[in-house]
Amino acid sequence: FFQAEDGIRDTSVTGVQTCALPICGISATVLIPGRKVGFSIFSNAEESFLLRALRSGIADICMGKIDKDWIADSKRLEAEGNAKSVAAAAEIDAKQAAGAPPSMPLDAYAGTWRDPWYGDIVIAPKTRGRGRDRKPGLWLTFTHTPALQGWLEPYDGETFRTRFPRSEEHTSELQSPMYLVC
Repeated sequence: FFQAEDGIRDTSVTGVQTCALPICGISATVLIPGRKVGFSIFSNAEESFLLRALRSGIADICMGKIDKDWIADSKRLEAEGNAKSVAAAAEIDAKQAAGAPPSMPLDAYAGTWRDPWYGDIVIAPKTRGRGRDRKPGLWLTFTHTPALQGWLEPYDGETFRTRFPRSEEHTSELQSPMYLVC
């Protein structure tokens, strides 16, 4: 893609995400034709703000510009994004609390579904909690990806939500298994 940040018109940036599980990374190549300069950054992390700071900071150095603190700017953008994510999560939680209950007993949603990309997806009845706090629930397992498993929570009618215990995995919404959407 072409990036013209801070009025730099001759900077073209390409980014490629590479993944050889379990390690993924992002690389970037920057070409500055007007200066006859180019460089590449290779990372084994998906830290987009770090990559942005490196890419933009090195480009500025190559062009003799050192008036912007790209690390501080990237940290500011990351903090703003995190604040928006926290607000969005609170909104999702509020919608979930106000949502309609599932139309069928939870056991009726149990079963195994096959997805061409994820493989078998199992929804199984499971008891949650201990002692007096025990209650029935549903457990979601993507059999080909052990990290993708967690409790299914009724969200709104036939839509369920799961929060994977590992923080690097994504939260998902699933509609009734008849319309499984990941």
